[in-house]
Amino acid sequence: MQDSVKSAVVVVGVAAAPAVVIVVVRVIVVVVVVVVVVVVVVVVVVVVVVEVVVVVVVVLVVVVVVFKIVVVVVVIAIVVVLQ
Repeated sequence: MQDSVKSAVVVVGVAAAPAVVIVVVRVIVVVVVVVVVVVVVVVVVVVVVVEVVVVVVVVLVVVVVVFKIVVVVVVIAIVVVLQ
């Protein structure tokens, strides 16, 4: 009786082993895919943030340059009018 129970347990264990391996492999694949997706999303977010910062800096530089040009033109106009 006990031998047949042991045999049944061994057979069930051997039969279940491939299923366990498949489940473990699936879990590993899912974890790897999730990690890759997270890394890609982080890289995309960093690139977008860097691009936004570059655009803001360029806009600020253009505004400063235009402001300086306007100030120079106004000063020249005042000097011309006063003479």
